[in-house]
Amino acid sequence: MDRMSCEIFIGGKVTKEQLPELIKAINDEGVEDEYGNGNLRIESPERLLQYVEDGFIKFIHVEKGNGEFVDLESWLQENGIPFNRTTEQKDEYDAEDVTWLPGMDSPLVLYTDAMGNENIPGKIVRQALQALINYNTAGGAADRDQYLNLALNLLKGVCPELLQIPKFEIVD
Repeated sequence: MDRMSCEIFIGGKVTKEQLPELIKAINDEGVEDEYGNGNLRIESPERLLQYVEDGFIKFIHVEKGNGEFVDLESWLQENGIPFNRTTEQKDEYDAEDVTWLPGMDSPLVLYTDAMGNENIPGKIVRQALQALINYNTAGGAADRDQYLNLALNLLKGVCPELLQIPKFEIVD
């Protein structure tokens, strides 16, 4: 298992009853602050709030297995708490931008380069381009619609809607 740097942003509504469980999940996972100070121990909700940055709870880890907060991410999904995780590119591994929101079956994973630009398969883009070329040369309306729909579906498959997690808030 390769070790990679990653960061996680936790947002959404967390009930006061969930706070102790969230703190335990964070402590069990093992996180670092933005300076790489490892094995932080969050002892109280007040201490947790010290790690809210721009409306999100933010932690990093400079050497996490596969660049994932495996147990913490699972706990967040099981408890309906949205998150976004980014993992840096390393060796043969692309960087990842992973987002999960309540109601999703699984997280949306976008592969990116080291600068955060999405990697989109050229093969699919070329197929969509060919469908648009065919659209322009097709004779009948039915053929034109078929090519246009093919191009749209191909592009939607590699360019999913970008998701934003809501800001963190504690609710009763």
